[in-house]
Amino acid sequence: GLSAEKIFSNQETLENENEETSSDCINKETVDNTKIEAVPISVPTPVPAPTPVSESSSEPIASEDIVTNEKQEIPVELQSMITWENEESVPYLVLVEAFEKIGATTGRIEKENILSNLFRCIILTTPSDLSTFIHLASNSVASAYENVELGIGDSLLVKAICGSTGRNKASVEEDYKREGDLGLVALSSRASQKTLSFGPPKTTTKKSSLTGKHVFEQLKKIAFTKGDKSQARKVDLIKAMMIKCVGCEAKYLIRALQGKLRIGTANQTVLVAIATAFTNTIPSAVQEQMDADILLLKDEPSNSKSNSKS
Repeated sequence: GLSAEKIFSNQETLENENEETSSDCINKETVDNTKIEAVPISVPTPVPAPTPVSESSSEPIASEDIVTNEKQEIPVELQSMITWENEESVPYLVLVEAFEKIGATTGRIEKENILSNLFRCIILTTPSDLSTFIHLASNSVASAYENVELGIGDSLLVKAICGSTGRNKASVEEDYKREGDLGLVALSSRASQKTLSFGPPKTTTKKSSLTGKHVFEQLKKIAFTKGDKSQARKVDLIKAMMIKCVGCEAKYLIRALQGKLRIGTANQTVLVAIATAFTNTIPSAVQEQMDADILLLKDEPSNSKSNSKS
């Protein structure tokens, strides 16, 4: 067996080793704690705003490709023509004044430019009225395939002029024979019409209450008026519009009802004017769709590459 001294010496050796191991653990913990305390606290950096990404690609969209919904600016050459507010019904007088300018010029391009500028003004302010004014400029109340006609004869128009201006039928018919244009007769009848008034005459110019939309709706109503006493009802509708006419509105209203604007234009003139208007003044909604299509076209090469790899 082992001696007692050797056993005691082995126990002392084991105790010393245990003390050294425990002291090493304590020192290690102390060092670790020191390291933790010495590490500086990091301050989080601000995260930049996310860049817009197209739906079909992960590539960011350039800032110039982002479309805003801001109102389009009115070009300088059109500002004097616009006398109404945005989204407000366009006055019928605006079209009539354009007709006057077109009738005074003989050049085809000048006629197209006058109509084109009118359409541009409507696109920029009240695009919902555009189709109405295209019909009025084409002297139609419906599309050609609908085959809708006004069906107004000269005798009904003479009655309407007499009823709205107070003139007798014989004098109106005499003027018609001399002028050869019932629109001019209506204009002169309105200009010479005497109205009951009190006090000194007003110097302010009367503002037209007719809008293109209202005139177009009344023309359609006249075209679809059928049945018993339809002629009398048509005359009443015409008289109601004639009473509201100012300036040259009566002249072109009667001409439109006759189907003869007498300004030297045809449907082709209106078509060219529409094309020019949309080329020079692209509606905001159309521009947004065009920009979206351009982005899709830009993404097509990357999409085709990914498809070929797969």
